[in-house]
Amino acid sequence: MGFGWGGIVFSLSWRLWWQAARPHTLPLAAASVLLAALPAWQQQRFQWPLFAAMLSTALLLQIFANLANDYGDARHGADHARSDRLCGSGRLGRPAMRRALLCCGALCVASGAILLFVSGLAGWQAGWPWWLAGALSLAAAWHYTAGSRPYGYRGGGEAAVWLFFGLLAVCGGALLYGCPLSWPLWAAANAQGLWCAAVLNINNLRDLDSDRAAGKYTVAVRLGRQRAVAYHAVLLGAAAVCWTAWLFHSLPFAAALMATALLWPVSAGAWLALRRAARQGERPVFHRLLAGFGRWILLWATCLAGVVWLVS
Repeated sequence: MGFGWGGIVFSLSWRLWWQAARPHTLPLAAASVLLAALPAWQQQRFQWPLFAAMLSTALLLQIFANLANDYGDARHGADHARSDRLCGSGRLGRPAMRRALLCCGALCVASGAILLFVSGLAGWQAGWPWWLAGALSLAAAWHYTAGSRPYGYRGGGEAAVWLFFGLLAVCGGALLYGCPLSWPLWAAANAQGLWCAAVLNINNLRDLDSDRAAGKYTVAVRLGRQRAVAYHAVLLGAAAVCWTAWLFHSLPFAAALMATALLWPVSAGAWLALRRAARQGERPVFHRLLAGFGRWILLWATCLAGVVWLVS
């Protein structure tokens, strides 16, 4: 009987930690790693060990960011009523979350070290820019909401997401494969960053009222509900333009045409769905949009990888 109860407690504990890791955000990190591999496939530079190490590092960094967000919002008085937050809901003390963050941060460093070793950049002389990039990624994840002056509370979240999920993850990952920078790579990285910023905008529209009450002035809070919905259209439209440019440069014309015919209607539909959700103001609707758009980003990256692999 004791073993049974212990198993239940263990299961419940891991279920809570899984919620705190916010699995609906993990497809974004995985998609960025897939997109970084596209030029490597095209240029016959792809390596499975490097891909695995890159994916592990990206996912661990994302989980660290989510745990830090849980801790930071509890520290600053936001999201105290959300059941999926461990600290804010009172189910976990902040000292315990700090220990979890130290463990996750150590795993990030270890995975990053393996990544640089696999890529042949483990030495300080060749690898210091990548160690610096990793340190900046950890610092950005922490200071988003957990620092003494969190930039996420001043509307800097979208810019950070665009930079780290887009330019750094996609362009930096391609460089680790040995691929040179090019304008199509920049276009794909920019599109991915804009999509990830759009995911954050959905999140911030969902939390607009509670963020405003807690003094968390996200872009959505600063713009207001209607203009934040219009801002969402700009993010999706700019991403679609970048993707269209990449598609017609990097894929055969027929494949690019079919992908574009899918891309624009899906982008329009995503904006219309957010506009309806903003009018209704119901949190479950926003939850579904967040999960659905994250899955779409991963599906898009996976399909592109499949097409590039077939034609390369």
